Amino acid sequence: MSAFSRMNERIERVNNVAQHGNIDAFYNLIREDVILLQDIDELPFVNTPLHIAASSGHIPFALEMMGLKPSFARKPNPEGFSPIHLALQNGHTEMVRRLLQVDGDLVNVKGKERITPLHYVVATGDQLDLLVEFLSFCPDSIADVTIRNETALHIALKRNNLEAFKVLVEWLAVNQLLAWSPDIVCVDVKNLEGKTAWDILQGQTKVDNGEIKGILCRAIQQKTILCRVRAIKQYSSPPCGLWKDDYKPETNQTLCNTNTTAAYEAESCHLGTDQTQYNTTVAHEAGTAIDWKTSRTF
Repeated sequence: MSAFSRMNERIERVNNVAQHGNIDAFYNLIREDVILLQDIDELPFVNTPLHIAASSGHIPFALEMMGLKPSFARKPNPEGFSPIHLALQNGHTEMVRRLLQVDGDLVNVKGKERITPLHYVVATGDQLDLLVEFLSFCPDSIADVTIRNETALHIALKRNNLEAFKVLVEWLAVNQLLAWSPDIVCVDVKNLEGKTAWDILQGQTKVDNGEIKGILCRAIQQKTILCRVRAIKQYSSPPCGLWKDDYKPETNQTLCNTNTTAAYEAESCHLGTDQTQYNTTVAHEAGTAIDWKTSRTF
């Protein structure tokens, strides 16, 4: 028997155990073949026991594999899919959640055509309750693009998936990512055809997409407003290392004189002390930017 055939036989045995989710039988195999998982992990494309368990919905077995070989979670099978992709394709929503509890970055794992779990859910319109959970685990995933440079927004619009589109835009709005995180903004991203999400909408003449247009239009307007607010705040705030002094000459002078008199009356300071030390700051306007290290005004 060739080495290739022998390896296939070993994989088939362990995957048959994974198909039934039998953890005890798995360890019986390991006692006979202690380097089995290591040898499987060396293959670039393979259906690992984690792939099989994720496809079959055997959560305990899948979590056992995640603990023993975390790298299996990112390994593509010969069809180009990771275990979390297979769990989604087979409708095992709870399996998806449990995998993410172990490794939240799996939201970013790329399958065939660089499709992520987020892209898959947006494209199919199934399991939409997972969208917000995906974004909570990994906010950056909304900026992931496929090999066609399409974000989740592009995909939702091309598939006329109104509900998924609403979830994405509302999440962006609530988290103010349209303006505050430029790397995550995706309403203006162009795909390989040079089209933004708005361009795709404009080209859809056979479907009623008026509601989607309204949502996207408001999102773009919100982005513009927030960007302006951000620019104003940056302009009006002193650079790093500076602070806005609240010094008011007449008020501070009164407090200084009062404190000095009280100190003398309490006989808590030496009579020979030069009292100019209590008020040597040059008067300046309240709100002036001050370097906190040198007290130099700007």
